[in-house]
Amino acid sequence: MEGVLCMYNAEAERTTLLVSYGYPPLGTPGAMRAAKFAEYLPEFGWSPGVLTSRAGYARSGEGLEGAALPRGIYRAPDIGGVKGAAAAGMRIAPTKTARRIARIVKTALIPDKDITWFAPAVIEGRRALKEITPDVIWSTSPSITNHLVAMTLSKSVGTPWVADFRDLWVSSLAYSNGRVRRVIDTLIERRIVERADHIVVVADSELARLGEVYPEHREKMSVVRNGYDPSELPVDVGPDPRRFVIRHAGFFYGGERNPSALFSAVSVLLAEGVISAENFAVELIGTPEAEIEELIHRYSVGSVVRQIGQRPHGETLILLAQATCLLLVTHRELESLPVKFYEYCGLRRPVLALTNPGFELARILSSSLAGEVFHLDDAPGIERWLRSAVRLFETGGPSPKVPVHTALRWTRREAARQLALIFDSTLKGRSHRSHRLLERTP
Repeated sequence: MEGVLCMYNAEAERTTLLVSYGYPPLGTPGAMRAAKFAEYLPEFGWSPGVLTSRAGYARSGEGLEGAALPRGIYRAPDIGGVKGAAAAGMRIAPTKTARRIARIVKTALIPDKDITWFAPAVIEGRRALKEITPDVIWSTSPSITNHLVAMTLSKSVGTPWVADFRDLWVSSLAYSNGRVRRVIDTLIERRIVERADHIVVVADSELARLGEVYPEHREKMSVVRNGYDPSELPVDVGPDPRRFVIRHAGFFYGGERNPSALFSAVSVLLAEGVISAENFAVELIGTPEAEIEELIHRYSVGSVVRQIGQRPHGETLILLAQATCLLLVTHRELESLPVKFYEYCGLRRPVLALTNPGFELARILSSSLAGEVFHLDDAPGIERWLRSAVRLFETGGPSPKVPVHTALRWTRREAARQLALIFDSTLKGRSHRSHRLLERTP
């Protein structure tokens, strides 16, 4: 107990250990969330170290290496080998067969594919604990293994632990494992929620959902959103004045995020001659997906709609900044705030969102952003809007922009400030509880 009490000292430098299998040079959204927290937390009084994998999957070659971290970066090997090595260089998105195999592997490994990293991570993590003596440990999912590593380390030394659910797990409506796995995973999830000193999620809708499942722990749950880094955004780059260009960045998840209504609207305007390859384009940035290519052929819009492939992050941001309008497409029933939403905000381009009007994303866009929200099935509504928007563009009408105050709400720095406040509160709360326990000890 004395070790816990000594851990909090308002006058001392505060340190944190960030646990994330994904970290640059991996360029995944989860890796960049961890990297940006590591970059900005020192501004708010927290000196970070990072526990991550030595060799990962989906390497991008971009991003922070972590060499400048004041507390260092600790890389543990994955005894399961380099997973997804083939996927790292893949130019075509996985087929239905490949996704089926991935689901089988997902079901076989508990809690997820990163469990083969667990033992080496705990060993390396214990070395990190001795060297940097963190005041708070932070871990992030959807890699639930990250939480298991952090929970083990936290228990071994009594360090407060903040669990970051970048995506919900069993509590999510998207959870699809069978009954046996659901029982096992529910036990693991409940243990994580019970043992963590604080739970972080990335959206109000996820906070409400997790709070419904675990109402007894609602008071220790908070929202820290994803964000964008203004320093990464291109400057003095604007839309192409010659063509009305709609651009989308990211995955459609095999058509689970379905742009059919947009393609249907585009096909009507193409047939009428309102748009053509000379004055209009829809460009989809990301790994080409067979299901999307099928939709392009089905609606005969290949002359103006194309998948242009994966691009480096910096180039993607330039392409988005040069667009007339940015496209967001969500799942039909699964509510989420895609990470690219925040970069769209930072770029201040108008947004065309195909989503469920009841989702949090739709409410945010409708209330505070320049853009349009349509139901995923509202092809006639999209057609009317697109007809009007193209006409306004050709006559040189003004292009709406996301308000500055809205864009500034969701920077990576602001997210780090909020996380630092949670660390402060968690540390003080653990210290106060320890004092009360000590006072009751005879």
